[in-house]
Amino acid sequence: ADISKEMLKGDSLEFHSVHFYADELASLCDYKKLESQFNQFAENLEGCDVPSLELGAQLYSKISGVGSTSLPDPSAYKSSGQDLVRQLISGLGFRITGAHQGVKTSTVILTTRSRSEGVQFVITAPNKQPPAKVSKFDAEDYKHFGIEDLNCFSENQAGRQGVAVLCFKGNDVAQICQQYKKTHPALLATEEPLVYMTAGGCFEIVEVYAYYKADSSTFEATSEADFGTRLRFIEFSGSNCDVVLPGVEAVDATFPKDAPSAWNDHWVSNVVDRKSFLKTLDDTLGFTPKVDFNAGVVAAGEAIIESTVCGNTPKDFAATSITEVLQNQQQIFLPINNALSKVGHVHLYLQEIGQGVQHIASRVQDLPSFVQRVNDYRKMTGEGMTFLKIPQSYYGFFTPEDLASIDGVDEARAKRIYQELKSGDSPICGPTGDIKLDVTEAEILRAAPSATGDHSESIVTAVRRARYNNLYSLLGDNFSEESYLKIVRNHILVDIQAGDILFQIFTATVLQREPGLEAPFLEFIQRVCSEKKGPDGKSCPLRPGCGGFGIRNFLTLFLSIELSKATLEAENLRKEGNVPAAMLFEEMVQVFTNQLHVSNPVLTKIADAMTLEADSLQEAKHAKTAEAKAKALACAETHRTEKEAGNLELQAISESHRLQMVALRQKNV
Repeated sequence: ADISKEMLKGDSLEFHSVHFYADELASLCDYKKLESQFNQFAENLEGCDVPSLELGAQLYSKISGVGSTSLPDPSAYKSSGQDLVRQLISGLGFRITGAHQGVKTSTVILTTRSRSEGVQFVITAPNKQPPAKVSKFDAEDYKHFGIEDLNCFSENQAGRQGVAVLCFKGNDVAQICQQYKKTHPALLATEEPLVYMTAGGCFEIVEVYAYYKADSSTFEATSEADFGTRLRFIEFSGSNCDVVLPGVEAVDATFPKDAPSAWNDHWVSNVVDRKSFLKTLDDTLGFTPKVDFNAGVVAAGEAIIESTVCGNTPKDFAATSITEVLQNQQQIFLPINNALSKVGHVHLYLQEIGQGVQHIASRVQDLPSFVQRVNDYRKMTGEGMTFLKIPQSYYGFFTPEDLASIDGVDEARAKRIYQELKSGDSPICGPTGDIKLDVTEAEILRAAPSATGDHSESIVTAVRRARYNNLYSLLGDNFSEESYLKIVRNHILVDIQAGDILFQIFTATVLQREPGLEAPFLEFIQRVCSEKKGPDGKSCPLRPGCGGFGIRNFLTLFLSIELSKATLEAENLRKEGNVPAAMLFEEMVQVFTNQLHVSNPVLTKIADAMTLEADSLQEAKHAKTAEAKAKALACAETHRTEKEAGNLELQAISESHRLQMVALRQKNV
């Protein structure tokens, strides 16, 4: 019998776990020794009266037995060639809470302090040598640990490491299996649910291939399954589910006091045919599009992509506290990207690796503090992760107009001050208007004599605020100067929508064997939900995914990936002595940076229009009369038109910078 959309099981699914396949794992004993060292390090650091990076380096040297007691050389850290388990333990505060040792594969389960209630990373690798001891149950008894699955993934992902399986939990996986049989049978990896009995209860597992293969000439999906990435659906019935997967043995874990918790937020795919994947998810799970980033809106120079965020609609989600929104795993979001040009990160990812998971996004409670911890730990120990660098101009930059807007400061004086701040051996203001982050009032007045006298206090305030004036225009006095600078120093992206604030940051690539190769990465976010009151004075339910997906941050991420790659290429070419080629990439950096500058005010207009449109639609939904509803809908249409006009303006900016990039390439042919 046909199943109606309302009966599809996607709305009752929750995030469960992410399964990575890696080249190799160290022994569980080695990882636990590392955990012990970092637990002791965190405890000793907490006990310091005045902790500092230098003192931290000395403490870690003593605990770990490394030779040097000085701060590690930042340039010595490389994101490629890293052990992901080691990175998660040392940098992000994850701990191993489960493991499976099979004859042909080894697996560890890493979680944060939230344990099975939040992020669960499963990492499996082939054994290089036969293990001395295996788990109670051999790995080959479990398909999810079988070497065949690792080999299949490798063969269909250009031999790369990566995110192999996205896992969800639900209450009727047999029906999901039947729906795939009915609508997309070619994607079934298991014809029927696999059943595993454990001491605590019964697991039923269904696995399907996520995507169809794509025709390289038409860029459309075929009817054959892509045997790379899989989706896993888990149902558990019983009294005690203390393991993430059947066959896993629980492992004792101690978390340091400063270790953060994290919860799943969204999982992002790069595919050739976005519409095909959207249709598959709709047919089988009832997932629907939530946000669309249309052609030309998300572009960096010649690189252009489209993206759609799809997901479920949980029926019983009605959170009234920020903690509930933070920790709830019922709302599933799956952003899907496809390339529209033969340039850029998404295209290269698809060309090098094939269709797959681009990145995994997790929520934390306090993102600035989370990132500060990761950065400090890496600086003190040389271990952990680095993040994508965002140009300082994203946060703010200084122009003469910032001073000319002050009553009593004329244009001529503003320009003199601007030039004075840009001159000297150590200018306070950089070429693109970026102000030195730790600048003091005395330094400003010393560097710019024209700033002294009348209105000097307002002038100094404007110069210092220029370090984050783009953020200030979004968020105003809701944050202190210290909080703003913490965001800037740690390269955190910020967006606001419908009064909700979204903080985001992206790590450098993980599971990358060599520099320059495409690889997945991680994202960490914080959603700050605005707490609104309804007409009756009661608190309105908080929306899952409050803060949206940030068109500003989405474009900034895309631009920053391209900008970072061009910057790295320029640096490498200069080291090799190839100055002309390096200059080409340096010019590309300028184009990307300028695109970011001119896009910013347009992005603000789009975000404002989206907010007002959403507010008007919400007002129409709760209108008491037909007249009030019609009025609200008319307002929503006005703001939708404003949003579309902003999108067109952004497309024009993108096209202009695409042509600049084409001209650069042609000039240097």
